[in-house]
Amino acid sequence: KLRKKYPAFKSTEFKWIEVNDKYEFIIFKKGNLYFLLSKRYIPHTIILPKELQHITVKDVYNNTDIKLTTTLKFDSYGFYILKP
Repeated sequence: KLRKKYPAFKSTEFKWIEVNDKYEFIIFKKGNLYFLLSKRYIPHTIILPKELQHITVKDVYNNTDIKLTTTLKFDSYGFYILKP
């Protein structure tokens, strides 16, 4: 369903935004979507890159709006797909 609604899912091109081995998360951008993935088995909080701070985004997976600050909480092995 998301692939039909967001062309970025079909794109083969992406841009690495952040890879953090210490806190075990990655952030990359495909088209107009940001993908944030956690590899941690426990909930934790990360500091967002500047381009994602203090903006409102749509969580396209959960169909909700999120007002981002400087940090973001992840559940165990959590992920977000965000559209600014």
